[in-house]
Amino acid sequence: MALKNILRAHILPLRNQLDVCAKENAEQLICEKLIHSELFKKAVTVMSYMDFRNEVPVNLLNKSCLSEGKNLLLPYCVDQERMVAVSAEALPDGNDKDRYGIRVPGQAMGRIVRPETIDLIIVPGVVYNRQCYRIGYGKGFYDRFLSSVRPDCIKIGVAYELQIVNDHFQEDYDIPTDVLISEKKVYYHEHCKVRL
Repeated sequence: MALKNILRAHILPLRNQLDVCAKENAEQLICEKLIHSELFKKAVTVMSYMDFRNEVPVNLLNKSCLSEGKNLLLPYCVDQERMVAVSAEALPDGNDKDRYGIRVPGQAMGRIVRPETIDLIIVPGVVYNRQCYRIGYGKGFYDRFLSSVRPDCIKIGVAYELQIVNDHFQEDYDIPTDVLISEKKVYYHEHCKVRL
């Protein structure tokens, strides 16, 4: 746990220093890789996210989901322990936010979708390693949520290359993503059987 805290404290300031141009460039490169992948094309229900605290923006991907008629789901933190997936017929306008200030669709509690329906989930993180394990903000929302999706649900992490470290910080209970995409490279978990 100490190593995770050290890495989180090291990477967050670096991510916060990125300028708008770097963020837009990363979004373009990462989202294009995803949108043109067979994994995305085959997926019917995609859980994405609304970027928060300088996470990689994925608005291009979210808009593509909606324009292609896919079921777009977004995370909603109900309380201090539970995150659910809620359907989005349009991108949130910022009028509705969860307890952490993350944009969510209006009337989110009436839009909850079972995690077993998700084909593809896009996972943000504070730190990733090259084995596709992640460190979040420390609340465990994604760790708990990822344990409830189907075994064949494809988990794709997205991060700036500066967030990806060599350290072996994962613990027994950590769930890796299958794929990790940065603006520079694509990484695959050692047991991943799919490719972009």
